[in-house]
Amino acid sequence: MTYKCAKCGKQRWDSDPAVLNFMRHGRTKHNELSICTGSLDEPLSEAGMKQSSVTAHDLRGNGYVITAIVSSPMKRACQTAEFFSAVFGHDILTDNRLRERCVGVLEGQPETLEIDKQLLRSDYLPEGATPLGVFERETNIFLDDCAKGDYISGTLFVTHSLRILTIVKLIKGLRVEEIQRSQIPDNCELVTFGVTHAPCSHCRSSFLIMEDWVSKDRL
Repeated sequence: MTYKCAKCGKQRWDSDPAVLNFMRHGRTKHNELSICTGSLDEPLSEAGMKQSSVTAHDLRGNGYVITAIVSSPMKRACQTAEFFSAVFGHDILTDNRLRERCVGVLEGQPETLEIDKQLLRSDYLPEGATPLGVFERETNIFLDDCAKGDYISGTLFVTHSLRILTIVKLIKGLRVEEIQRSQIPDNCELVTFGVTHAPCSHCRSSFLIMEDWVSKDRL
């Protein structure tokens, strides 16, 4: 099986890497109404609970391997992780570095693609929001731990849309202009990367992608 560098795509590997899975939490009322949530600790909606349960059982039924579960401590993420814990039989660890970004005055307001893209720009800071530099540094420290092999292959990370967008942006070296609506992960959608202990000789990235993974390679 062949993998390629997630950042530059130039180097390829034939050996199996560690596989890390990132999932956005299940649906909430705010998601259903397209409202910015950010640091608001909103629970799953009834539809979100059903969605999380169905997704966990579907992945198990399709032979998907989850070996550990790490969740954002926020309620909607922990509730999602609980369904996967019940199906795959693993305890849930929490990591503050998977929390959603506080977006200040935007919280509780209508959410659009343009707002999401603006929130990825360093020159845009809504009143009361966590600075992007702080959010990205925190994410980079987390990704460094991933690259060092701190998490076993098959780990599932349950997190949030802006955190996943930032993870993908940093891993792939994307510009904000390259972010499209289709790249915002759906609720309970997996985004999967491989991790190698032999970084790319071209760009030194440790993260890999493979087109045939169950998760969509569309980010």
